[in-house]
Amino acid sequence: MHENLGTLLAAVFLLGIGAQWIAWRIRTPAILLLLLFGLAAGPFTGFLNPDEVFGQDLLLQIVQFSVGIILFEGGMTLKFSEVKKVGGTVFSLITAGMLVSWGVSAVAAHYILKFDWRLSMLIGAVLVVTGPTVVGPLLRQIRPKKTVASVLKWEGIVIDPVGVLLAVLVFEGAFSSESSSARDIIGAIFTTLGIGFGLGLTLAAILVLFLRKFWIPEFLHSPFVLMTVIGSFAASNTLMHESGLLTVTVLGVALANQKFVKVEHILHFKENLQVLLISSLFILLAARIEIATLEKIGSQSVLFLLALILIGRPLSVFISTAFSKISLKERLFVSVVAPRGIVAAASAAVFALRLEEYGHPDADLFVPNVFLVIVGTVLIYGLSALPIAKRLKLTDVDPQGVLFIGANQFARSFAEVLSKRGFKVLLVDTNRGMVRQTKALELPVIFGNVLSERTLEGADLEGIGKVFAVTPNSEVNSLALVHLAPQFTNERSYHLPISLSKKTAGDTHEVPGALAKRTLFGDEFTYERLDEMMREGAQLKATNISTEFTWEDYRAEYGDRAVTLAIINENKQLEPMSLDYKPKVRPGWVVISIILPDSVS
Repeated sequence: MHENLGTLLAAVFLLGIGAQWIAWRIRTPAILLLLLFGLAAGPFTGFLNPDEVFGQDLLLQIVQFSVGIILFEGGMTLKFSEVKKVGGTVFSLITAGMLVSWGVSAVAAHYILKFDWRLSMLIGAVLVVTGPTVVGPLLRQIRPKKTVASVLKWEGIVIDPVGVLLAVLVFEGAFSSESSSARDIIGAIFTTLGIGFGLGLTLAAILVLFLRKFWIPEFLHSPFVLMTVIGSFAASNTLMHESGLLTVTVLGVALANQKFVKVEHILHFKENLQVLLISSLFILLAARIEIATLEKIGSQSVLFLLALILIGRPLSVFISTAFSKISLKERLFVSVVAPRGIVAAASAAVFALRLEEYGHPDADLFVPNVFLVIVGTVLIYGLSALPIAKRLKLTDVDPQGVLFIGANQFARSFAEVLSKRGFKVLLVDTNRGMVRQTKALELPVIFGNVLSERTLEGADLEGIGKVFAVTPNSEVNSLALVHLAPQFTNERSYHLPISLSKKTAGDTHEVPGALAKRTLFGDEFTYERLDEMMREGAQLKATNISTEFTWEDYRAEYGDRAVTLAIINENKQLEPMSLDYKPKVRPGWVVISIILPDSVS
């Protein structure tokens, strides 16, 4: 172990999270900065040598366990309800599409990189994976339509364990001293599938039982699940080499789709852990590359990268989706999104060491070419996918529609005004009477409890980017926004302020910080106040502000009778008033106000 181990570990975390933050600030894919920082800390400056600090064996074990945790977290984001319409497409992509991609990559490696056929087949197998660590951030940036988003997310997570299994089988078949027969390969595939699904489903059932029977205290939920993931990964790999990734993926998918206990809080913990692991892993893996190895990358490596992007991915997508129901535009978009991520990097690091043990002459070129593909695909797809999605009209980058939690009179009036202005709206309520009144206005509405997983299952949320929780119950409003956090960020989640009567009655109805989101309108505009105004005959109205009818003219006409609730700016963006947003209205904006009748004012 290195004598400055503590300093170096701190540097890894500092560089990793720092790269993530800078990438967020300058709106660039984080993986590019992570690799750049890793190269700067490793081969460029010599500050960090992961093999010297950890030792190769320990480092690669850390990498493998981390990848297992990342895939488990990815599995927990996969809902069967999302894949009903695209299940056939996803299956084709991870079977026929994967084989086509493997074939093109192998041929390109042989004829462009001049690798022998054994090494070409191996690098092709390693590069069939995409992965949630790079696809997920890209999808969040692009916000594509639901169909293609589901296809890419499911493909990115499911293909990782499948691709690793393919790479292992290729390596064992090509480089093992005793060449494996077809019977051995088929047996290994079925053994891996049996262990992966059997162990993953069994452990998921045990976890659900323990959680349902309250045999695990709540503060141990996330640590207990993490222990199960690590234990299952190790046990699975002991039973069958490289079956652990499939086991943890199945475990995650099974937990995400069971209906007996809620596991969202566990997912939130894993998401935070995933960011830390990804940041650290890319720094460590990039730091392992040597300058001498980087100098061997030339124009042939760039041609290899272009062959994968321009030939391999489009060919695999169009062949595998030949009989799919997705549209031509959707196929085109899927064919331009296939960035490689941490699984490809980790696999390359593991196989490179084993190639060195076998004395392969091109072993030192394996990792840098894989890393070039990772950097190149992230950079090219990251820069091109959004413009292409916009051109194909498949993106939902800045949705301005509103999901209303509550269908009371105020919510209905607000939604009606927005709908007439071209904004998509959707209301949810548990009161059948309010749901009927909403339908009478021809507004889209769902009857059900928004806290239930099934209420919004299958709901069309495309075009909806904000959520307004406007029920009479402050706790329900806050919990609803927490429940919807995976779909709506904090800055797009709003709730009404807590009732003044509750605040002044000595009641402890303060919303905990973890539940608090942005407060609509202002402290005085509680549900009770808005409901009172509606009963007094108040109307919601949208007014165009211009140079002919200025904000001053508007105030002179309505005076104190009008209270501004939201504005629509010159870019057609809806901005509700809140405690932290009170803009000065400008010409070209639309003001949405609640206006009391003259008799009341």
